[in-house]
Amino acid sequence: MIRALIADDHPIMREGLKLFLICNLDIEVEEVSSGQEAIDYVRMHDDLDILILDISMPGMDGLETLRIVRDIKPELPVLILSAYSEDQYALRALRGGARGYLMKTSATEELVE
Repeated sequence: MIRALIADDHPIMREGLKLFLICNLDIEVEEVSSGQEAIDYVRMHDDLDILILDISMPGMDGLETLRIVRDIKPELPVLILSAYSEDQYALRALRGGARGYLMKTSATEELVE
């Protein structure tokens, strides 16, 4: 079974994404609400298969969180979720080590891919 962690500061985003993943894929999902919580979770769980990370969170943003996660567990795939459509954000995320960049306005089918 795939184990995923969702890090987003908006409860409705976390809960909706979690429900979608559980109902449509064979996946176990945990959730946190900040970059620091995501880092702590990654440090404590060796069995995590993917991190789904919001790019814009208060305090530590998704790009800073990504940088630290890459140092802790470089092989962990990270998918960045964003409300920003500008290419500069996607380029920064991908150059920072994210495996993908998905707009929050994207269709759910794109997330599955």
